Amino acid sequence: MGTGMIDAAIIVQMRLDSTRLPRKALLPLGGTVMASYVMQRLKKIPAVSYILACDEASYETFAPYAAAQGFRVFAGPKEDVLLRYCMAAETVQTDWILRATGDNPLVSYELARLLLEETDEKADYSAYIGMPRGMGV
Repeated sequence: MGTGMIDAAIIVQMRLDSTRLPRKALLPLGGTVMASYVMQRLKKIPAVSYILACDEASYETFAPYAAAQGFRVFAGPKEDVLLRYCMAAETVQTDWILRATGDNPLVSYELARLLLEETDEKADYSAYIGMPRGMGV
């Protein structure tokens, strides 16, 4: 695929109502809030589309952060995260979808980019195995 734009959509899922640490996506990290920090890292992957998938209750809060990072916001069902990813993916036409979560602020954009560049065209699913928690996509 080379070093240019990858025909992929980066979809990161975030929400505000975590029971263990509510509103963690808005906590400070690296001079900004965690949501922005994660999106800044993912934006280093040369994809054609960037989407923040959240629930409807979080949409208004995340919209300005997403816009500032060049992400489009998609609001989907609160209780079904997989369906939220699938619905967001249906809004774009790309060869690949890279799934990320807002819970992983140290996501390795380098390895994510390599994963997309090296994925076999016949693969339905690709992933790195053995990465430290919080770095994978």
